[in-house]
Amino acid sequence: MWLGRLMFWLIPKSLNSFAVKVNYEKTWDEGLGIPIFTIENMYAGSNLIQEGMKVMGIIPTIAYDANIMLSPGLGTLDEEGNLIHENAEIVVKATYKILEILGKYVELF
Repeated sequence: MWLGRLMFWLIPKSLNSFAVKVNYEKTWDEGLGIPIFTIENMYAGSNLIQEGMKVMGIIPTIAYDANIMLSPGLGTLDEEGNLIHENAEIVVKATYKILEILGKYVELF
């Protein structure tokens, strides 16, 4: 499955927002890739990544221009600010799954 090929992913840390940014722009390098949604899609409610997260019961993260921000908070931290690993893992898995679903429907596999 192409989602597992690391050459398509750029995953740097974002020091100014205490997050990890997942960039999937390179999925377009070999032809059709995961749809890239604009900030206008984000505000209009037509960003399928964010809308898919809502359906999965995850509070959507900032996601536009082929970047998805994964940051602690909104259910991934305890009262003392410590990361709840199980909850963070669910967010990462849900993000991966929504990208996999989008890839399926644009016939990437």
